Amino acid sequence: MSGDRRPQRFGDPGDGGAQLRHRPRPLMFYFGRRFATNGTPESIDRWNGLWQYPGFRRTQRVITIVWGVTMCAEALLRIVLAYQLSTGTMVVISNVLPYVVLVGLITWTVTYGKRQARAAQDRVAAAQVAA
Repeated sequence: MSGDRRPQRFGDPGDGGAQLRHRPRPLMFYFGRRFATNGTPESIDRWNGLWQYPGFRRTQRVITIVWGVTMCAEALLRIVLAYQLSTGTMVVISNVLPYVVLVGLITWTVTYGKRQARAAQDRVAAAQVAA
């Protein structure tokens, strides 16, 4: 057996994109697919096809990081507050805070996603004009 045995870098053109297609994706990619498509094979294929674009991949990673950091911060805040506040006050906060954080994250995600989609459309339009 002969041939080049050097390991290929992620995304090498010689791999036909196989590494890119089979690499695990950020968690929010899967949540986004669930909520941004109507569940038909065509819409799921369209969503999956967006992964080929670096801007889309970056957006999904940023959304996942923001959600993860925010959820961890919310948990830490509740721990700190549990030591600082009375039990009755903490019961109320523990029942309200997760919903406030969730609504904030959903609002931010929708806004950020739309802004990134507009920026991508602007880049495509600019590239078409330049061509």
